[in-house]
Amino acid sequence: MKTHTLLLAILIGLMIQLPSLLTATDTRVETLGASGVFLEDESNIWNHPSALLRYTNQLVLGLGGQSSILTPASELATLGTFALPRGMALGLGFGSAERDVTFAPLNAEEQVHLFWGISRGERRYGLRLSRFGTIRDAPPQFERSVGITQCYIGLESMMSADRRFEVTILAEDTRFAEIRNGDTDSESTAYWKLGLHSRLVTTLTENVRLVPVLEVTVGHRGTDLYTDGAISETREEGYYVAQAGVAFELTSADDLLVILHVSTKVDYLQETTSLSSEESGMTIWDIAWVGLGLERWVNAWLAIRVGAGLRLRLEDSKESGASNSLKEVHTLTAHTLGLAMQYGGFQVDFAIDPTYLKRGPHFISGTSMPLFGKATLTYRF
Repeated sequence: MKTHTLLLAILIGLMIQLPSLLTATDTRVETLGASGVFLEDESNIWNHPSALLRYTNQLVLGLGGQSSILTPASELATLGTFALPRGMALGLGFGSAERDVTFAPLNAEEQVHLFWGISRGERRYGLRLSRFGTIRDAPPQFERSVGITQCYIGLESMMSADRRFEVTILAEDTRFAEIRNGDTDSESTAYWKLGLHSRLVTTLTENVRLVPVLEVTVGHRGTDLYTDGAISETREEGYYVAQAGVAFELTSADDLLVILHVSTKVDYLQETTSLSSEESGMTIWDIAWVGLGLERWVNAWLAIRVGAGLRLRLEDSKESGASNSLKEVHTLTAHTLGLAMQYGGFQVDFAIDPTYLKRGPHFISGTSMPLFGKATLTYRF
C-alpha cells in the first residue's frame, strides 16, 4: 500500500510540467483514440446531460488541458455531481478553459455550468446550462467582451433491457465585441447555433456493445466591421455540420477494453460580404475517421491506455470571384497514450504527450513539451 501511495505522489508531483491551468474531464476518452461520445464515459454528460444520473456523487478537478490533432477542444470545467432524492441529480461546474475556435474565434474563461437530471420510469431527462465570459490574455491595444450562453436538453429512454436511446437538442448564443486603435475601429459579432445529438447504445452480449451516433448542427454568424466609427463591411456566414458513425466496444474477462469507432463528418461554411455580391465557401469532409483505443487494468490500482486515429480529409474551398474551387486531400494521423491510478475513492487520469517520450526534456532551453498534456483528478463518494 505504501508503494501505491508513493507512486501516486510522484505522478502528482510531475504535474508541475503540465501546461497552464485548464479544467478538463475528458482525459480518458482522449487517450482512447479520441473516442468522444462513441465511448460510454463520464464526459458524455456534456453532450448528453440525460446521462448525469449515471455519474453522480463525484468531484472532478482538471489539472491541465491540451487537444490532439484528432480531438477538438470541448467546453469543460471542474465539476461536482450529486444524487438527490426523488430520482433527481444536480451538477455544478466552474473554472476556465479554451474553446473550439473553428467557427467562433473566442478563447473564453470564467465559466459556470449547471446540470440537472431526473428519472421517471424508463426515461431520464437532463439539462445543461453554461455561461462563458471575458477573453483571456487580450492585447493591451484591444478591448474585448464576450458572452456565450449554451443550453442542452436531453432525453434518454430504455427501449428494452439491452437498448438505450439518447437524444439531445442544443442551442448556443454568442455576442462578441472588439475595439481596436482606441475607439476608431471595432468589430461586433452575433452568432447562434442549433443542433441535434443522438446515439443508440445496444448491448449485444455481456461483453459487446454497439453505439451508432448521429449529430447535426447549423449555425449563423453576422459581423459588422467599423472603421472611423462607421460600418465599413458586413459579413454573413452560415455553418452546417453533420456527423454519422458507429462504435464497437468489447470488454474481455481479463479487464481489457477495446473501442473501435468509424465515422464520417462534413463541415460546410458559406460566407457573403457587403464588399462583394458573390459567395465564398469551404467544405471540410472527413471521408473516413477511424479511431482505436485499448484500456487494460494491470491490477486493482493501475490502468494503461493507448489509442490511434486516422482521418482522410477532403478540403474544397472557393473564394469570392473565383471560377474554380481548390481541392486538397489530407491524411491526418495521431496516437495517444495515457494511464490511470486509483486509491480508495480517488482516481487520477493522465494523458501522456508522445512528443515528450520521443524528444525528452530540455533542461537548458526548457522548450520541450510537457510529459502530461492533460490530467484529471476524480473523487467518488
